[in-house]
Amino acid sequence: MVSYSGYSPSRPGRVLSSEIEPFCEIYPILCNAPDDPSNMIAALIGFATIGVNMRGTGCSDGGYDYFEEVQLLDGYDVIEIVGRQPWVKNNKVGMVGISFPGISQLFVASQRPPHLGAIAPQSVIADSATSCLLPGGIYNDGFAQTWHDMVLYAALPYHHGWVRDVIDAGDELCDRHQKMHLQQRDAIAEGLKYPYYTDEVAMPMDPSAWVDKIQVPVFMTGQWHDEQTGPHFAALMDKFTGSPSAHFTVTNGFHNDSASPQSLIEWMKFLYLFVSKEKVSIPDDVRGLGPMFMEQVFGAQIQFPKSDIEDNADTYEEALAMWNARPPVKVIFETGAAPKTPAAAPAGTFDFRFDEWPLPGTEVARWYLGPNATLNRQAPDAMGGFSSFAHDAAAGHKVILSSGDVYRNPPNWNWGQPAFGTSVEFLTEPLDQDTVMGGHGSADLWIRTDATDADLEVTVTEVRADGKESYVQAGWLRASHRALRADATELRPIKSHRFDDVSLLTPGEWTPIRLEIMPFTHIFRAGSRIRVIIDTPGDSMTRWKFRLVEFETPPTIDIGHDADHPSSIALPLVPGVQIPTTQPACTSLRGQPCRDYQAITPPIQ
Repeated sequence: MVSYSGYSPSRPGRVLSSEIEPFCEIYPILCNAPDDPSNMIAALIGFATIGVNMRGTGCSDGGYDYFEEVQLLDGYDVIEIVGRQPWVKNNKVGMVGISFPGISQLFVASQRPPHLGAIAPQSVIADSATSCLLPGGIYNDGFAQTWHDMVLYAALPYHHGWVRDVIDAGDELCDRHQKMHLQQRDAIAEGLKYPYYTDEVAMPMDPSAWVDKIQVPVFMTGQWHDEQTGPHFAALMDKFTGSPSAHFTVTNGFHNDSASPQSLIEWMKFLYLFVSKEKVSIPDDVRGLGPMFMEQVFGAQIQFPKSDIEDNADTYEEALAMWNARPPVKVIFETGAAPKTPAAAPAGTFDFRFDEWPLPGTEVARWYLGPNATLNRQAPDAMGGFSSFAHDAAAGHKVILSSGDVYRNPPNWNWGQPAFGTSVEFLTEPLDQDTVMGGHGSADLWIRTDATDADLEVTVTEVRADGKESYVQAGWLRASHRALRADATELRPIKSHRFDDVSLLTPGEWTPIRLEIMPFTHIFRAGSRIRVIIDTPGDSMTRWKFRLVEFETPPTIDIGHDADHPSSIALPLVPGVQIPTTQPACTSLRGQPCRDYQAITPPIQ
């Protein structure tokens, strides 16, 4: 297995902890552990692993640049060199990794190295710009900036202590390579210099434009509330058309939840079947060690679930046939609420498989915004009027995690109540039955303002019958970026983000816009109401922040809801899912903060 990134995958192995040291006789890798957790887990189940630092990082030569072409060619060479080694079974190499080493797999696999056998990207982006750097055309100077600066700083000469240790131990080549690291390039500066989508600059950084070139089996995981790379990974799930086998596991939750047992069990099966090409056989000792590792990562002991293929297939051929016969999209519902597991730990209550993404049979459920904070099935009449809120210049840098680690169970949420004057809300009547939703959504709004641009956020929540309110998903848009691509759909208003399509607002005139609500899966329970909040971007993510349009005087933004300006919300209704569970505790759903529901009302004078 190859892990390829700008972190420290090539760092020499070390003892993980004194608690684990007693197990090193059984699993020597625990006392010679690679720096990449995916490689370590792969080693525990019997795979040889290779950690490679991208050029300009670690002990590699060259200058670091975010996925430049030569970095892809380096990855091609790595796969070909490793694949030709006599100890590589079938002379086929797999790639593994979460986040950076997950994203790198997409780029390398697109080059089609002949000795690449399969890839298992986890917690990745669909497009470097719209997935994370410029969601909705608004610069994310929270996580995107922090991550970039961290990688760039870590690529400076002699930054890592382990690099200095390697050099002190006599590695002259590593020492010489440090001299070239100052040639690194600032990708954020480059991105802000080219803030619009172009075929020359943006497309090479946009996996959704070219993952169809990948011709090996793919297993991908992702979480709808990923605080780092975001939920937009789903935009890839119908794009792997060149792969002979593309399978996915998705759920609510955070970035590192791709390393939870419910996702790793599928990941392990995939590696056995498509890299080593042998019957699935997860060692009992690994299952036994699993809860201890999970407690270190997630603060809770979580058992590995049973493996249907492992338990029911006697041969490799039978196991492969079982894998191929299963619908490829596995949705895990209500992660955090699993029985017999600590609350908010990454384990779901049940899962359901679908044949494809977007989920087959999805229906467009549309509600129209109306007066008096209502969401109605019927379009508004001529007297429907409009609602207004003021741009909040301070919102962009508000986050919903007040302090501490997002992986604390539960996190120290600080999900602020929407305020009168800077937010508007709309609610449905109580639902008459449990309702499953899954996919992208679209807020189709008529807006009016005295400014020439506006930054908008739409948040969807569930207001439960018990008076609690659970976060579901959000979306963002800079109004001047409202132009749609030709492949936009009723549920996914894909934007072009091209310079020639940018269009400022005409002050005082009504303008239709379509804002993309990021993908999600969620069960709205009978008796709950769907709430839609419209305001200024911010206070909706744990680590994303937004660099908003600046105004001398904050403008007011009107949202139309009359016959001539019928704003509406289109959400993805998924019929046919049997729900075997009751509504989980509001604080348990992973990645979905909960609060008491409070209507937006004027302050008491």
